[in-house]
Amino acid sequence: MLYGLVALAMGTMVGIGAGNAAPDAGLPASGVVVSAEHRIEFPNRIVLQLEAEFVESVVDVQLFYRIGRQDTVIYGYPTILRTSDGVSAEFVIQTSAAVFIPSGVDIEYYYAFVDTDGRTVETDRFNIEYLDPRYDWERYDAG
Repeated sequence: MLYGLVALAMGTMVGIGAGNAAPDAGLPASGVVVSAEHRIEFPNRIVLQLEAEFVESVVDVQLFYRIGRQDTVIYGYPTILRTSDGVSAEFVIQTSAAVFIPSGVDIEYYYAFVDTDGRTVETDRFNIEYLDPRYDWERYDAG
């Protein structure tokens, strides 16, 4: 099952990994997220895909995600394919074996785009409820 989300890249600048560097308000809104989608391939993995249009100054895309209520944010570098007007990115979160993620866990993720000057713009946050898509799940509240 494929889920689609559409959002504009936020104009919020963050100095990720930049130590004490302050965000630079001079970074223009570097692009528009055309689509951010995920595909659950239960129980093995989740495939995250991004299509974005950019100005030429964007040189890197990073993915950040948090599993459940953990305080730790995990980051990775998606596989990038540059297009004439932007980028296509894909990242796989393994969910079985040594990196087991239990069914029902919420996963929050977002992308960060880095320009030639090292400034960063983050997207909105996206959420996945990690459930086996072969079944129609219903919620029941006790009490």
